[in-house]
Amino acid sequence: MSLAFLDIGTNTLRVLIRKGEDEIFRKNYYLFLGDEVVDGKLTYQGLKKLENTLSEISQIFSENGVNDLFAVATAFARKLNCEKELQDVFFHNLGKGIKVIDGKEEGEIVSLSIKNRFNIDNFSVFDIGGGSSEIIVRNGNDVSVKTLDIGSLFLKRQFFGSFPPTSEEKNELCNFVMKKFQKDLKDEILNPVFGVGGTITTIAFILSGEKIYNKEKINGFVVNVKDLERLYHSIEYLKPEKIKELYPIENGREVVLLSGVLLVLLFMNHFSLDSIIASDASLLEGLFFHFFQKK
Repeated sequence: MSLAFLDIGTNTLRVLIRKGEDEIFRKNYYLFLGDEVVDGKLTYQGLKKLENTLSEISQIFSENGVNDLFAVATAFARKLNCEKELQDVFFHNLGKGIKVIDGKEEGEIVSLSIKNRFNIDNFSVFDIGGGSSEIIVRNGNDVSVKTLDIGSLFLKRQFFGSFPPTSEEKNELCNFVMKKFQKDLKDEILNPVFGVGGTITTIAFILSGEKIYNKEKINGFVVNVKDLERLYHSIEYLKPEKIKELYPIENGREVVLLSGVLLVLLFMNHFSLDSIIASDASLLEGLFFHFFQKK
């Protein structure tokens, strides 16, 4: 029996198909639906992008004998005034709806993923999305989640009017994020600290020097603050197409890399962290454990 898991966020739609314990298919689709929410509704262009992608995924499900689907939507979907359009397009293409989850449930599922992947009970997670980020602290069975309405795409849209951005634009972004952290992140976090999401895995991939993405080499990769600062300075004056030319990252990720790197640096500075551990295992993988715990 093949089971499919789908996570659709502000930047990316991610699909995972598993047969028992084995992963048989995985793919990321960069749709940037966060850019397609206007007055609480998905634009026509956004709906068409989603429909076309789900039509392709439906064929993939058929080819892989998928028997059931567990799908969730995060930050961008929380901004919709009505879920009906989103539910309709999922039912039409995949025969099943999607659950819009809040930041707390998202954080709990992510922590479950880290717990199972790294066999650890006490830790913190910085989950960086396109439209929101979660700071998760797991202490045994106790999980606390703080959701911040900032992410890589949000910051890029809010502060970068051009590429490369001006010094003033970068300073405004940094001041905004620092004030947000000072206001909302007053609790202590537990070490070790993991980073999840496309921003941190892309950073780890670039710093690893690998030419082909291998999630087993990314899981557990230690991102040092000094290396991250050097990466920032190497891309801060580059246009996205030049970033893509220099680094073999996924198409679409180059437009939010700079804002994402700044967000991670500011987080590490706020908590005086010398390093953060990258994890490819995140919400999508956590759905697998979450799903079977519900059964």
